[in-house]
Amino acid sequence: DAEPIYCNEVRASANDGIELKVSDARFCLGVENYGDPLGQQAAISSIIHGPDGLTNDGEIEKARRMDSQVKYGVLARGGAEVFLRLPKAGYVEWIWDHAAGNVVLHEAGGKVTDAEGSAVDFSHGAKVSESLYGIIATNGGVFHEQILRAYKEQKAARDDKANSSFRAKL
Repeated sequence: DAEPIYCNEVRASANDGIELKVSDARFCLGVENYGDPLGQQAAISSIIHGPDGLTNDGEIEKARRMDSQVKYGVLARGGAEVFLRLPKAGYVEWIWDHAAGNVVLHEAGGKVTDAEGSAVDFSHGAKVSESLYGIIATNGGVFHEQILRAYKEQKAARDDKANSSFRAKL
């Protein structure tokens, strides 16, 4: 096994030292819908931004749509604070879609975890572990903790709704 190589953290984010409220967090969204088929990003945005966080069409007001790993670069340079990848159950992420972006964002002071807050393990080959669900990338700090909290809150609400619906059918 090769020894890991560690880089110096450059902290390049434009948000360094700037007070930015979590309620002002800007989202990077993919151009494709398969990255969030359950609408979890909108639910998280509603928790973070409040009732005015969505447009009349249900889109996140403070968001930019873009493709590829460029989302990690945008977070690293301070152009947004949140990128969520919450695909359908059973989808396994390709390493090349996230590994380099993870390094760039980490070096800029950001953070990348799975939806439960654990570090993403890129050592499984071409794909991440099948047990990994979701990727949450932020500019770090309080933003990451609040996005994880909002993810868990919307998941609990969605699970409660599904359980209530199931019980009603019995």
